[in-house]
Amino acid sequence: MNFDRIIKLIGVSSMLLWGNQTFAMGAGNNVMEGVIKGANCHMSNRACPTNSNDPHMVMESDFVLVTNDSYYFLPNMARFEKAHLINKSVRIRGDWEKNAVDVDKVQVKNDGAYQTVWERPFPEYD
Repeated sequence: MNFDRIIKLIGVSSMLLWGNQTFAMGAGNNVMEGVIKGANCHMSNRACPTNSNDPHMVMESDFVLVTNDSYYFLPNMARFEKAHLINKSVRIRGDWEKNAVDVDKVQVKNDGAYQTVWERPFPEYD
C-alpha cells in the first residue's frame, strides 16, 4: 500500500465512523416518529405489553421509542409518563445521540393528527 492510499482509507473510515454521529447530534431539535414499547421486551424479542393496564407492565423497567430502523431511550422522561404512551404512535422532538433522546416534546397521533401530550417542564438555559 502506498502512502496516499493509506491517507484516503483513514479519511473514509473517519467519515463513516463520525459522520453519522455528527448528523445525529445536529444543531437544534430533531424529530422522530415511532411507537413506544417496553425496553426489555423489545430488546429480547418477547411479546410487549399491549396497553397501560397490561400486567406485563410491571416487568418493564423502562420504555423506548421504536422506529423503523432502531430504538431510543428517553432518559429525561419519568417512567410513568412513558408508560401512558405504550403502543401509541408518537412524534418526538429533541436532541439525540446514539440510542438516547433528550426529549423536548412528545405528540401522539390521533385520527391522523398529532396532539402534544408532554413538553419539557423547565426549559434549559444556556
